[in-house]
Amino acid sequence: MGPVRFSRLSKVRKQLGYDGPPPAWPEAEKIALDKDYMAVDIVINWAAEGLVLCFIHATTDLNPSADNDESQKTEWTNWCGTPFMPMEQIELLYRRLLVCIPQTGTMSRVFQILANQRERPLLLSWPPDSAQGPTSRDFAKLVENVQIGTGVPGGNDAKTSCTRRYKALQDVPQVFGGEVESIFIPHGTIIFACHKVSSAPRSNNANASAPMQTLDYGTAAYTAPNPTYYDQAARPRSAGSVFSTTLESR
Repeated sequence: MGPVRFSRLSKVRKQLGYDGPPPAWPEAEKIALDKDYMAVDIVINWAAEGLVLCFIHATTDLNPSADNDESQKTEWTNWCGTPFMPMEQIELLYRRLLVCIPQTGTMSRVFQILANQRERPLLLSWPPDSAQGPTSRDFAKLVENVQIGTGVPGGNDAKTSCTRRYKALQDVPQVFGGEVESIFIPHGTIIFACHKVSSAPRSNNANASAPMQTLDYGTAAYTAPNPTYYDQAARPRSAGSVFSTTLESR
């Protein structure tokens, strides 16, 4: 993937599926570089084989003080999130993944979307379960008892919701055949999760150097959440999207 310097915001919106008229917004001139471009941060996570999770976040604040207040959020807050994700969107995303992404039959990288609720029910998991190996429920179990919040020790200095990540390393050979590295990204009413399975555990030094927040896990037993679509088969400042692409290891 080559570097990207400029891209029209209208083009990005259309590529993400928007086909309506542009919104009339009086504050647009304050955050735009000119009539065509605006400054944005692009944050990408390798979610699964052939799949990346991408956040596009406008960098200019309308009110530098108020927009960075995590407790009293403005309409242009840096701490934005997904207000609601209906099952229609989950179903559409799953169908598009089935059509657009070749399935390798492996579960070495797994992408999930969970509801940001106490039980954290699973909404979507990709790729689909294979005949052998861990299932989507096994991966969902890793997040169910995770403590996510600003008070968790070992936090990074993220200034936006889309750059705040939580990391967990669990050695579960009896289920996954090795260690699972999980990255959790809370985003309003949902939580994005990216899991990577490694056959050999990392050293303690490697774990300690990761520039992400650590997680504490409870000991409560896993309880299956209520059935969701996966069992059956107002735009924020930061837009999160799932793209299919061809990736090479870094």
